Amino acid sequence: MRILQLHCAVLTLLCCFRCSASDLDFYHRFLSLVDTNDLFHWVTNSALIDRNNTAPKLTNSVISLQKLRTEGEAGNIRLGMTMEDVVACWGKPVMLHPKCDGGHRFTFTDCSLVFTGNSLSKVRFRETAVFDRGLSAQSNLRDWEQVLGEPTLENKDPCKCQS
Repeated sequence: MRILQLHCAVLTLLCCFRCSASDLDFYHRFLSLVDTNDLFHWVTNSALIDRNNTAPKLTNSVISLQKLRTEGEAGNIRLGMTMEDVVACWGKPVMLHPKCDGGHRFTFTDCSLVFTGNSLSKVRFRETAVFDRGLSAQSNLRDWEQVLGEPTLENKDPCKCQS
């Protein structure tokens, strides 16, 4: 009888731990499972990534330059969203690097997202991205300047991720 009570107590305790762990939002789960000081390793923990999440996120849509410029929005995500918000929209990333491109980098099939802390700060488009007004990620600089004007800021610090 005593052994049965002990088993019940252990099962109840395990259930409580499992419930509280599942209640963690994505960012806190990320912080609890990943060393953000690690410069050289991609995350492999299936609680944080989904290698089967290969559906394109931006390839099949035309990205509005106006929304991108004024609201920081591309597709159905926007700058400032939390990791939890992005995962709710797009699912877990295919790959995740805890310290890349100035933040935590989520890699999807057709784009990458960089978070500063728990806030989306950069969207990196792949060559397949299509924008309105006749532009694409493969358009030359002259075409971009004709539509958007002269650049006001130049990024001289490319991603230095190690694979």
